Amino acid sequence: MQEVSRPPRPSRSLSPFSDKEFLRILVTLALPIVIQRLLISSVNLLDSVMVGRLGDLEVAAVGIANQLYFVYALFLEGIAGGCSIFISQYWGAGKRESILHVLGMGICAVSITGFLFSCLGLFTPHLVLSLFSRAEDVLGAGSQYLAIIGWSYLVTGISFILAAALRAIGNSRLPMRISAFSLSLNAIFNYLLIFGKGGFPRMGVRGAALATLIARFAEFFLLCAAILRKGSPLRGRAHDYFSFHASFAMRVFSTSLPVMLNDMFWGIGFTLYTVAYGLLGTNALASTQIARNIEQIFLVFDFGIASAALVMVGNLIGAGQSDKARDYARKLILISLAVGVGMGLILFCSAPFILTFYQVSQTVAKDAISILYLFAATLPVKVAASTVIVGIYRGGGTAAYAARSELFALWMVGLPLSFFGATVLNLPITLLVLCQFSEDLVKLTLGLIRLRRGDWIRSVL
Repeated sequence: MQEVSRPPRPSRSLSPFSDKEFLRILVTLALPIVIQRLLISSVNLLDSVMVGRLGDLEVAAVGIANQLYFVYALFLEGIAGGCSIFISQYWGAGKRESILHVLGMGICAVSITGFLFSCLGLFTPHLVLSLFSRAEDVLGAGSQYLAIIGWSYLVTGISFILAAALRAIGNSRLPMRISAFSLSLNAIFNYLLIFGKGGFPRMGVRGAALATLIARFAEFFLLCAAILRKGSPLRGRAHDYFSFHASFAMRVFSTSLPVMLNDMFWGIGFTLYTVAYGLLGTNALASTQIARNIEQIFLVFDFGIASAALVMVGNLIGAGQSDKARDYARKLILISLAVGVGMGLILFCSAPFILTFYQVSQTVAKDAISILYLFAATLPVKVAASTVIVGIYRGGGTAAYAARSELFALWMVGLPLSFFGATVLNLPITLLVLCQFSEDLVKLTLGLIRLRRGDWIRSVL
């Protein structure tokens, strides 16, 4: 891995809002990702609303059952993020053969991970769910959900890496369109199967799981067809993907490992926040799950900007334009702060209205609104931190520093404060959520320190 020496500081005459080339590239890359994430979050929210009409218990059960998928998805994010570092820089350098090798390595990694998580969900559901709740009725309903959704994990992993590869070469529209179709399918079958409409049986939480299973298989088949269609830059024969040399694999693995470990341990750690909330009871679990589902709607720009940042910075470094990459990094941070402020204001104003769609107890609704107010106030920091750590540093090839910063903020600051607040201080759920925010604040601070030094660009070619 070659470190790129720091060139003279780029000109800062243009703001991110007046640099037309920068805005064009950002919007082209980020907008389809934002739309895709918005669709995903909207369907998740619709899931939550539909299940919420069944009662507090069902909300809590599906919420803790989805913690296994949440951890799994973060493993996938790590694998996809590590592969995207190479694919984006190889695409900038015009090395298609190497891109296919990296994609093949990613498919192998997500397939092994998907198999392991499927086994956890299908064969040990009660053990997994007991980490988050002691209520037997919640564990029983959550186990029913995992018994169905566990069959989707393997194909979901492959879909994840294929979509990430398409985005890394600048094609974010195709995965967006496929996601839109599969999520629409999910929403339709949610309605039919949860409530027993259109001649289908009323399945409750099992219906929500089956609807998601159908949608994920549909997405998998459509992405495979798109990758293998004639003219696709990612199309190849089996040996094009899987006939890489050991030295190549080790180079990709050594650079990707910090990203994979980062997302793995961050996912485990973030899930422990749910354990801390669970110490306060079922109402606390239900209110935080509702608030998190709503928050995801407002974090779609977070993911979009961070994903675009990885591709923009990685492509520029692969093309040897490190000076321009630094300039874009500065503008991406300013954009992320502005977006965070705007989305935070919208969330703050709309929180009480959104909660009217839930048929939950007054206590759960009141706590969920208070949590959403906290989320709204902290969105600018959260979006900026994600842009720096997940986008700029990974695209710049400095994944190890990003991992150290993120894991330190989580394991040494956010989690200790949360568990201390839950077990010793017996804080209410709103203040416990505020303890979690300390993680984002520390993460952004550490990220900006390295960025200001300017020695964060490293070529992986």
